[in-house]
Amino acid sequence: MNPSIPFLSHPHSHFHLHFMASMPNFFHFPLYFLVMFVILGTGGLIMNFTALQTNGLKLMLSIAQKSNGAPVQAPVLAKFENLKVGYVGKILFKLRKGGLIQAVRGKNGGYSLSRNGTEISVFDVLKALEVKEFDNQVCPNVRKNNPCAHSLDCALRPVMQSIDHYIEKLTSSISLTDLIQDEKEMVGQLQQMGM
Repeated sequence: MNPSIPFLSHPHSHFHLHFMASMPNFFHFPLYFLVMFVILGTGGLIMNFTALQTNGLKLMLSIAQKSNGAPVQAPVLAKFENLKVGYVGKILFKLRKGGLIQAVRGKNGGYSLSRNGTEISVFDVLKALEVKEFDNQVCPNVRKNNPCAHSLDCALRPVMQSIDHYIEKLTSSISLTDLIQDEKEMVGQLQQMGM
């Protein structure tokens, strides 16, 4: 049985995102333990979603669930997600700039999805909220301008690149509509996808 990695889990939200991403077949046990060493050595999972991305996904789900075609106002979203209105406004601005939501003016205005939830993937949301969603191809030490003896020839680099590609492929295959279900149903869907 292939080991699996939960790469997004947010237990404090009204929904619980917990994707179990099975490691690709090329991850034999020695390499798997090497990857796990890197994961634990960096203080967390190799790919970490930022608070902005996680809250952005929560807001997108709230809009999809609450709107029913009608716009949802920022204060309503902020109260439901227990976030500050100003912070929610910043996230909504990025989501609108990314073409994922649209703003409706007027007394009954607010925000609604710019297209059907089936056409918006998790990756779309992550990309709209961060320029560099996945930055695992560069080691933490190099990112801090520290020299690395393996910068020209690093066997770990293609491993990181493969993990990035795998996670991008997975998040691109999960739509916003897919997430509007309970955790058990989500796990079942991922299992059907071979994850």
